[in-house]
Amino acid sequence: MDINFSLYETFIFDFDGVIFDSNNIKKNAIREAVKGVLSDKKIVNFVDYFVGLNGIPREKKIAEYVPKKQYEFVLKKYESIIEVKLKSASLIPGVKGFIERLSRLNKNMIVLSGGTETEVIQLLTDRDLIDNFDGVYGGPMNKEENLQKLILARPVLYFGDSEVDYLVSKNNRFDFIFVYGASNMNDWANKIREWQIIKSINNFSDED
Repeated sequence: MDINFSLYETFIFDFDGVIFDSNNIKKNAIREAVKGVLSDKKIVNFVDYFVGLNGIPREKKIAEYVPKKQYEFVLKKYESIIEVKLKSASLIPGVKGFIERLSRLNKNMIVLSGGTETEVIQLLTDRDLIDNFDGVYGGPMNKEENLQKLILARPVLYFGDSEVDYLVSKNNRFDFIFVYGASNMNDWANKIREWQIIKSINNFSDED
C-alpha cells in the first residue's frame, strides 16, 4: 500500500468487513430472525435493505420493516444469533498486524461502527485489539451522530466497506480507502469509479 500513513493524524476503521469478516454472519442472522414474522417476499426485500445499509444501526433498520409488536422479538433473536456466531468470526486478512503497526505511529485511532457499541468493544477485547484504539463508537447512534461529538485531528484516513462509509467520509472531508474483500456491496467495482477515494484494497494481507 504505497501511502505515507505518517502524514495522517487520525485513522478511522469501520468494523464489519474491515476488521471482522462478519457481514455474511449478520446477513444470515437477520434472515433467520425475521422468519415467520415477514412474508418470504418481504424477507428478501428486507435482507437486501438491511445489508445494503451497512453502517446504519440495526435498531433503525429493523424498525423500518418489522411491526412494532414484533420489533423486540426480532431484535433479541438477531442479537442472540450473532452473539454466538461472531465469537468465531475471522479477522480480515492482515488487519491485526496492520492495526498494530499504525498504532505505533502514535496517532489517533478509532473504530466507527453501525454495530452495537458494547458488542464491538467486547469483540475487539476478545481479539486483543482494543488497546490499539483511542475510542470505539457504535449503535444505537449512527456514524454521523457519533462523529458530531468528536473533535478529530486532521488529516483523517477512513477505512470502510460500504457506501454509507464512503458518504460519511465524503461529508466530513476525510480521505477514504475502500476495503472490498468482505464487503456486501455487489456493485462496488462500478461505484468506486464514481467515488473520490485514495485506494481500493481486497484486504490488509499485503501489509502483513
